[in-house]
Amino acid sequence: MSEPLALLTQNRLDGIWHENFKKYIRYALTGQSAAPLGEPSFEWTIRKIIDCRNFGFTDLTQAVIYLTSHDVGGFRNERLYNFLVSQGIDDTEKRIQSWPSPAC
Repeated sequence: MSEPLALLTQNRLDGIWHENFKKYIRYALTGQSAAPLGEPSFEWTIRKIIDCRNFGFTDLTQAVIYLTSHDVGGFRNERLYNFLVSQGIDDTEKRIQSWPSPAC
């Protein structure tokens, strides 16, 4: 799934699914940087998660934030609980409940 930001700048939509948030947050939840997505460090992974403007959105009203969806096929795209278990994380409930909501 891509993030066609042109749909926003053309005023065809008010907001779109922020697919990259889901990808980045899964790296952060497992304590990893999003290096495979081009991020140089864990710090920059978190910075991108916190501020959706780093992905080209003008503000949070344009970005539909989500952690999991009904589309669960493919690598690193499982339901959140199953993803964490597959990554060897035993305290899944604690991690899911304690993650703060991003400002953007």
